[in-house]
Amino acid sequence: MSVFSAVGAFFENLWDNVLKPDMHEIEQVAAAFFSAAANAAASQLGATGLKIVTDAVTAAQEAGGTGVQKLAAAQAKIASDLTTAGITAATNVVNAAIEGAVAQLNAAVTPVVAATPTAVPVAV
Repeated sequence: MSVFSAVGAFFENLWDNVLKPDMHEIEQVAAAFFSAAANAAASQLGATGLKIVTDAVTAAQEAGGTGVQKLAAAQAKIASDLTTAGITAATNVVNAAIEGAVAQLNAAVTPVVAATPTAVPVAV
């Protein structure tokens, strides 16, 4: 067996017997974790509460500032609007909903990279 074959066999064994099963387990744990958070947000906040969170996160993002400032602005607006709407939710559920809204907002923003023309030397 050549050195390259031995190295290939090593990495194939590593993937098949160590890394792939670990990745599968990580996916299952993450799915269960986020499923529980989503279910709690849906049951405690409902559609109205989730819209309140999404609107507050969007407004905070548009207002700008540091991450800490945006979080504080979103939390204050959410607390006020949830109270006005008569919705009670645990702090951890609101925080999970904020994180979900931020993730959705970030996923919706696709950076546009403009092609930069390069100067082509011209023979004179």
